[in-house]
Amino acid sequence: MPAHTEDASYTIESVLSIESIWQEWSELAERADNIFLTPEWGSIWWRHFGQGHELCLSTCRNEAGDLVAIVPLYYWRRRPIRVLRFLGHGPGDELGPVVAPDDRPLAAAGLLRALERERYDVLLAEQLPGSGEWSSLLPGNRALSQGDSPILRLDYEDWDEYLRSRSKRVRYGMRHQEKDLHDSFRVRFRLADDPERLGEDLDTFFRLHREQWLEAPTAFDGPENAFQREFVLAAFERGWLRLWLLELDDRPVSAVLHYRFAGVEYSYQVTRDRAWDRFSVGSVVRNHAIRAALEEGMREFRFLRGGESYKARYATGDRGLETVGLARGLIGQVALLGAERYLSIRRSLRARSE
Repeated sequence: MPAHTEDASYTIESVLSIESIWQEWSELAERADNIFLTPEWGSIWWRHFGQGHELCLSTCRNEAGDLVAIVPLYYWRRRPIRVLRFLGHGPGDELGPVVAPDDRPLAAAGLLRALERERYDVLLAEQLPGSGEWSSLLPGNRALSQGDSPILRLDYEDWDEYLRSRSKRVRYGMRHQEKDLHDSFRVRFRLADDPERLGEDLDTFFRLHREQWLEAPTAFDGPENAFQREFVLAAFERGWLRLWLLELDDRPVSAVLHYRFAGVEYSYQVTRDRAWDRFSVGSVVRNHAIRAALEEGMREFRFLRGGESYKARYATGDRGLETVGLARGLIGQVALLGAERYLSIRRSLRARSE
């Protein structure tokens, strides 16, 4: 029997598998408007990266029995320090409980209740959405880092109106980069929407990514490659995939891997052949994808984690991300203090190198 605890307003229950609550999870992820909190992302990630680990999955239901939050944790490490983390870290972006934004206080209470049943030393809660909200909801936490997560709200009548909202310099670049290509090449933007060709198109995307990084190991190599391929196929089947390729004279020179979910487009990765950098092919295919998202009724475009300067040219806001830690006992407190100092040193070194 799954363990559960109750109070007057909600019930916390342990769940044995993602599959056992798949439909409810899907509906809740839609309300959370976060593709990285879908059961597809969680289950595929768990299949590729969860071997040898223990799942620690809990649900939070209201008095009516409706699912309002899922707490998808697992034991990342048992020795010498018992560490809990959320599913999806690494290739994921926004992580944490699966919950609609308005129900985050209840999800935080559910998380704390779920933790009471676990034998852990440290909870490492990475990339929680928002700047400071979760840290205010989790008493006794240590704020380990904060990061940028720029967005573009697509509340414009058309592409021209959006361009008019940008600076003159940015507007000129967006308009003339593509025009320059049309003056010199046969230009084609091709959406990977043919199931018979999807494998080939995905191979092209990965090849461009490797060439961009001059054959050095990338985040898409090794075990992550198999994960990414499987999720792309799942996203394609559900209509979430937006893999755009830019072809010049029938040669692929750049590509973007995007996803669409709950009215939001996610810019997951942009890649290019460096030999064509003088034509800004990465920017051109990104501009095309944003324009398509606007014209096809998406309400928001997310650039995902990172404060790279190019994102500021497009963005109209920033969702923010934060990483916090919770410790239990002296061992946990010492470990979390060490992690905090380590991250602080890393940030200092990165700042000096920029």
